[in-house]
Amino acid sequence: MQKEILRLKEEVKQLKVENQDLLSIFNHMPDTYYRADAKGVILKVSASAESLMQCKTKDLLGKKLSDFYVDANGRNKFLKELANAKGFLHHHQHQVRRMDGKIIWLSTN
Repeated sequence: MQKEILRLKEEVKQLKVENQDLLSIFNHMPDTYYRADAKGVILKVSASAESLMQCKTKDLLGKKLSDFYVDANGRNKFLKELANAKGFLHHHQHQVRRMDGKIIWLSTN
């Protein structure tokens, strides 16, 4: 029993180290990553989103992706393409409005 507890503690320690490594990669990668729920509400964004969208990442959390599309139907077009591509979409081009109002082109994979 004691050996099992020690093994589990060591596994938890290793998982914490791996989590820190992944978090460091996530926060330092040049590409912007985001995760949204099925309704398009932003749940997580990488640190690189700050320079891309000209705002703090915390200001993006909870916002809807559709709010950033220049084309009012842009999000629906993206979802349709994603469904047609069976979930593996490459280089979907679309325009978004940054928090400072500037319109930029993005390529989403």
